[in-house]
Amino acid sequence: NRDSSTSRGLGDVYKRQEVLEEEIEAEEDLEEADALFTQFFAIVNDLLGDELPEDAIETFMASDGFELFKEVGADPSAIDDERRGEFFKIIDEQLGNMPDESITAFVDSGDFALYKQISEMYA
Repeated sequence: NRDSSTSRGLGDVYKRQEVLEEEIEAEEDLEEADALFTQFFAIVNDLLGDELPEDAIETFMASDGFELFKEVGADPSAIDDERRGEFFKIIDEQLGNMPDESITAFVDSGDFALYKQISEMYA
């Protein structure tokens, strides 16, 4: 009898340990997602500023999407997943306004892997 109560008690300890490990893992996943999204913003900010034609930049700056762009730029890690998805769609559309050679260079760059990862997370 005593053994069964001890093992049940140990089972509870192991369950609590598993819950704690899952909570820690979830927190680490959130921190990683925040870091990736912050890095993604830096990449696309540079890319749009350097590669987007002037008329496309002006059109984007006058759009509703630019408000979200500014919000994300202020603190990318503070943006929730739904807004990150909206942001990704806006950025994807804007990247499509780049010249073909700029798109090709981006797709061939190391930064494109992060772009694909973000698209899987938020698109």
